[in-house]
Amino acid sequence: TACSASNGIYQIEVNKSTLYPNPANASIYINFEQELTINSINLYSVNGKNLNNLVSNKISAQGILINTEKLNTGNYFLTITTDKQIINQSFTIIK
Repeated sequence: TACSASNGIYQIEVNKSTLYPNPANASIYINFEQELTINSINLYSVNGKNLNNLVSNKISAQGILINTEKLNTGNYFLTITTDKQIINQSFTIIK
């Protein structure tokens, strides 16, 4: 997130992301507008239980493919933490 206030008005630039397909079965893909340094991606159940940390080391990427074959049918949330922002995405698994 970039922030500038040269005129007294703060402008925040947020890198947008797109998650597809949704609903999914075997995998999901997350695409970012530009390359990001990703510190962590955490997968949560609909109840808020942290199921998995999907990134163990920092990575730079403009897109990420996540295998969802082992997930049961249901709703899930991802929290993607970068050097500049936190991105939250939700998705549904249908088997």
